[in-house]
Amino acid sequence: MQVILFTPGLNGPIEELQHSIAELVGSNNLEIFRTITNFTQRLQQPVDNPTVAVLAAATKEDLADILAIRSWLERVKVIVVLPDNETETISQGHKLHPRFLTYADSDFQDVAAVLCKMLSFEKY
Repeated sequence: MQVILFTPGLNGPIEELQHSIAELVGSNNLEIFRTITNFTQRLQQPVDNPTVAVLAAATKEDLADILAIRSWLERVKVIVVLPDNETETISQGHKLHPRFLTYADSDFQDVAAVLCKMLSFEKY
């Protein structure tokens, strides 16, 4: 499984998530992007099946940038990390049709657990 991590912010906490993902899928199967431009360019290239995009929006502006390119996300499974748990933010996050949705103030163990479950299902 290929994992694409888009994280324009959340430097401290996201490093733990990045490490957890690398342990699950291996560093060769993890691509990390910090800018929406580079992330979009990657999505425009062919993706291996299955591919999961973990989208960690540090701000509402980051979320708006992601929403602007959501048509490129149709070929991948999506996990979303939202900047807050306000009703409008959650509503916006669901427009990305995520397999899992969590918040920036989580410890990200839930994201690792969901990825682990997705990996186990992909083996069959």
